[in-house]
Amino acid sequence: MGSFNRMPGKSGRVMTCVRCGLIFYYTGTGDVICPNCREADREDFDRVKEYFCRNPKSNIAEIAEGTGVSMEATERFFRSGRIEMASDSNIFTRCERCHKEIPSGRFCTSCTNQLAGDIKQAFRADRLQGRGMYYRRREK
Repeated sequence: MGSFNRMPGKSGRVMTCVRCGLIFYYTGTGDVICPNCREADREDFDRVKEYFCRNPKSNIAEIAEGTGVSMEATERFFRSGRIEMASDSNIFTRCERCHKEIPSGRFCTSCTNQLAGDIKQAFRADRLQGRGMYYRRREK
């Protein structure tokens, strides 16, 4: 029995585009954006980055208004961590776990450390119970 979001003979998953809502075959690289929206998203990203470089004290609402890019997309670009922000920037997003204001990314430092510790602990527990991940060499 296979997963409902996998297609036979393909590696990847069926996902929904965050821009247009189209269901498409996602290969697992970058944002979940369909091929039809990828170029427009890249152009929006470039506009946001350029505007922010010229106006580093701007907040997300000002950047969205100044570029014509939606606030959701603008925040997604900053969350991705692809735009460098000054330490005195007015841009803040919220940690997805504790909702503390953070300058970029998805999680604050505290939650990142806690999640990393939780993952290590889960791997240790699996290893102790004999369920660790093992890799088999490919036959040549």
